[in-house]
Amino acid sequence: MNGDRPARKKIGLALGGGGARGIAHIGALDILTKAGVRADMVAGVSAGAIVGAGYCANLSIDSMVNLASHIGWHRLLRPTIPFLSLFDTTPLEDFVTKETGCQTFEDLKVPLAVVTCDILTGTEIVIDEGPLGPAVRASAAFPGLFAPFEQDDRMLVDGGVVNNLPVSVLLAAGCDYVIAIDLVPPPSEMPRPANVVDLWQMALFLMVRGTQPRPEEVDCLVAPAVGSFSFADFSRRQDLLNLGREGAQAVLPKLRDDLGLSL
Repeated sequence: MNGDRPARKKIGLALGGGGARGIAHIGALDILTKAGVRADMVAGVSAGAIVGAGYCANLSIDSMVNLASHIGWHRLLRPTIPFLSLFDTTPLEDFVTKETGCQTFEDLKVPLAVVTCDILTGTEIVIDEGPLGPAVRASAAFPGLFAPFEQDDRMLVDGGVVNNLPVSVLLAAGCDYVIAIDLVPPPSEMPRPANVVDLWQMALFLMVRGTQPRPEEVDCLVAPAVGSFSFADFSRRQDLLNLGREGAQAVLPKLRDDLGLSL
């Protein structure tokens, strides 16, 4: 009898930040989708918010792979007069709206929450309603590089400052099973810095890891081996896609056991 079947778990998908490494999210989603894993809700930060918007708009994986093959900073930002940032990410806002075909969160097919931080108070701000493009732009506004997004009396910046892998957002929303894709591996996987930019990036990722959830909060962790990739380098797109696929492939046996999938 149908009444004897266990209730289907509400699956949450947490997509972490990581700049250009975000392309690995698409590779991982390719494998998860083909395996029959479909999220009931997505929470994303920075690059994860961008990819999450495409996923929740129900873009095909092929479409997202095609976008990844052509994406670059030239489509996402433009130089600005140095004041609070070096670059203006208004083009990112336009990119998200155009490619998803969605003006608001309410237009999405799957619920999405994006994480930002009010830099004036240090408060985590979760946005899940209203205009989509500006929210994603705010979530990716890394302080100093990209212009903060000002909304009412708030100055919103990259959510990775406070919560780079937003598992907590999904748990608070009632998800029973959380799959998290982490693009910031432990320091042991990062190469020795060769210059000041490498050193800065290493320090950045160390700070970001301090916002990661506790292991027991994540039911299934997908960890693509992207430690040697710069957050700013889009030149190795195919490698990032493949590493995302490999990371997801590695957890399929666990997903089969936990979710009763036929893999």
